[in-house]
Amino acid sequence: MTDTIPRQYLFILTLLIGLTAVLPSLFMVSATLRNERLDDLKNEYESMLSCPKCKASMINNSLSNWETRERCPNEKCDVIFKNKNKA
Repeated sequence: MTDTIPRQYLFILTLLIGLTAVLPSLFMVSATLRNERLDDLKNEYESMLSCPKCKASMINNSLSNWETRERCPNEKCDVIFKNKNKA
């Protein structure tokens, strides 16, 4: 039986495969830290992303949702938004 990979390269190949599997995990941000950073961003922008009249939060919806929406999510609020993209 003939070797398909020469013996002098087996150690190097094994080492490279091991490093390829381990190294990305060393540079990844932990899930806890990532969630803390997302919470910090949410807290920072939540006051800016609220209805100017009733202060209802608007941070939980996507941009595409807000581009089509013309009213505040709070049913008791009567504010109407003007969409600059509509002609």
